[in-house]
Amino acid sequence: MKKIVEHMRKNEIVFSGGLSDLALAELEKIYHISFPEVLKVFYQLGVPRQAGFIQWQDTSRENREIIEELIARPELLTRRIITNYPDEIIWNQRAWGSQPETLLEQQQILYQQLERAPKLLPFYGNFYLPESSEENLPVIQVAGGEISIKENFADFLEIHFTHSKELSEKGKRKATEVTFWSDFRLKAETEES
Repeated sequence: MKKIVEHMRKNEIVFSGGLSDLALAELEKIYHISFPEVLKVFYQLGVPRQAGFIQWQDTSRENREIIEELIARPELLTRRIITNYPDEIIWNQRAWGSQPETLLEQQQILYQQLERAPKLLPFYGNFYLPESSEENLPVIQVAGGEISIKENFADFLEIHFTHSKELSEKGKRKATEVTFWSDFRLKAETEES
């Protein structure tokens, strides 16, 4: 991660000082979250000041409201999709079992699965990381009415914020699967792929 942050700095992304363990613990208390280890390491190296990056260290009332809304957004969107567009969800038998015959039963199962899903924590624009202790966490994009899985966090930063050739030389690192979010797909997503 240190190398990626160095590349980001070389590409004129300005960072403020890193967050201490104490500061991160305080933020976890304020927002009732648990930062994934990779995000803790990233923020300990510095907080990007570039537009779009979430400014967790700003605990002003206005910024807290923005962050709380961003934390709530993925679950609210997913609930809206389950409620209003259940026919657009691709049933994942491996994750959720046999598909029930009625939409109501399907919705009940999906709501239960969503309750077990880790929170998604915003870090840049509409990009999130799951609240998880796993390594190689996927970046999850929550945009418009869709939720989609992207590459892992390190690859995401390299692709979008550095001009490093390291990624193309190494190849992509496989992102870890995450409860519910890795299984939740919409029909429109698969038609585009």
